[in-house]
Amino acid sequence: MVKIFIIDDNEDFVLLFCQAVAKSHPGCQCLSAENGYNALRQLKFMLPTVPDFIFVDVKMPIMNGHEIVSELKKTEMYNSVPIIMYSAVANADDELKARENGTSGFYSKPGSTDKINALIQDVLNLRKN
Repeated sequence: MVKIFIIDDNEDFVLLFCQAVAKSHPGCQCLSAENGYNALRQLKFMLPTVPDFIFVDVKMPIMNGHEIVSELKKTEMYNSVPIIMYSAVANADDELKARENGTSGFYSKPGSTDKINALIQDVLNLRKN
């Protein structure tokens, strides 16, 4: 089973995202956290298992997406996990910083189920390659 972990403070988006995963990719499990602090705690409890993919919103309270990625990349086991960043207000600076931090991709935050499914399919194709 493919485990997808999403970190986003927008509960409605997380629900939409996880519903899209369940409907279009039944072989995937969707786990979530509403901020970076809780995400890091949850990920510690999952050890030694790590998610197959991590999706992170850039703009969040407590820890922003860049801070979360920096923390994850300090732990060797997360260096091989594709981390995908997205933002509702995507800009070139955020994308550049995301790539410098070692993310596998940067996207505009998908606003519909179809766009979420397309994003998930793109990311699942990363795993095949």
